[in-house]
Amino acid sequence: MKSYFVLTKIGITIFVIIAGILGYLLGHKTSAPVEISKLVYLILGLYFLSGSSFIFNQIQEREIDQMMERTRLRPVACFDLSAKKAWDLGAVFFVLGVCFLFLASTMSCFLGLVSVLTYNVFYTPIWKPKWIFGAVPGAIPGALPVLIGFAAGNNNIFSPEAVYIFTVLFLWQMPHFWTLAIKLKDDYQRAGIPTLPAQRNIENTQYYIGLYLFAYVGVVFAAPFLIKTYLFHVAIVLPIAVKLLVEFIRFHKNFSQRSWLRFFMWVNMSVIFFLIAPAFDKWYLYFLGSS
Repeated sequence: MKSYFVLTKIGITIFVIIAGILGYLLGHKTSAPVEISKLVYLILGLYFLSGSSFIFNQIQEREIDQMMERTRLRPVACFDLSAKKAWDLGAVFFVLGVCFLFLASTMSCFLGLVSVLTYNVFYTPIWKPKWIFGAVPGAIPGALPVLIGFAAGNNNIFSPEAVYIFTVLFLWQMPHFWTLAIKLKDDYQRAGIPTLPAQRNIENTQYYIGLYLFAYVGVVFAAPFLIKTYLFHVAIVLPIAVKLLVEFIRFHKNFSQRSWLRFFMWVNMSVIFFLIAPAFDKWYLYFLGSS
C-alpha cells in the first residue's frame, strides 16, 4: 500500500483534488444548486488522471530517481514494481480519469488532457532535464487543477475569477519549487537536473524566488479589483501575504536552515488560504444576501 501511495504521489494528488474542489465552488453559480454527482465525478477524475500522470512520470524518470537520495526508493526506481506493470496501471488510471472528467464537464476533460500532455510530454522529458527555468512552463500543468474544477461548474475559463485562481496557483509554484531546490541542491546536481541552485548559487536563486513571490503576492493584493472579495480576504489573506513578504526578507537577508524552513512553510501554507478565500467570500456573500 505504501508503494502505491508513493507511485501515485498521494500527497500531491490530495492537493490537486482540494484545488479542483475550490475551483468548482468558485466557478459554480450561486443561483444553482451544487450537483453532488458532478462533484464526485470531478474528484474521481482528478484522482485517477493525476495518479496516471505521476505514474507515467516515475516511469520516465526512473533512471534519474535512482541517482537522487530523495527519490531512489520510489517503486519503479528501486524495482519494487516493473515499468511494464506501472505502465499498465497508469493506462487504466488514465482511461478512468478521462471518463470521470468527461462526466463532470467536457471542458474539464479537455483541460485534464492538456495537463497530462504538458506534464508528461513536455515538462518531464524536455523542460525539466534541459532548461534551468523549466519550472516556469512546468507550472502550467501544476496550475490547471483549479481550472479543471472551475470548468466543471462554469465553462467560462477566461472569466476574471478563473484567470485569478489560475494565476495564483501558477505563480506560487516558482517560490515553492526553487526554495525546495535549495534544500535538494546536491541531489539535483548528482542527477544532472539544471535547477537554479544547482547551476548558479543561493543568492541568484533567492533573486528569482523574490521576483515571483512579489508577483504572487501582488496578484493577491490586487484581488479586489479582479474578483469579489470580502471578510476572508481582508481578515486572513492580506495578513498572510504581508507575513510572507516579511519571512522572505528574513530568508534573503540572513540565510539559514531556520529562515529557510520558516519561509518554506509560509509559502506552502499561503497557497491554501489564497485559494480558499475567493470561494469562501463568494458563498459567504451569497448566504449573507439571501438571509
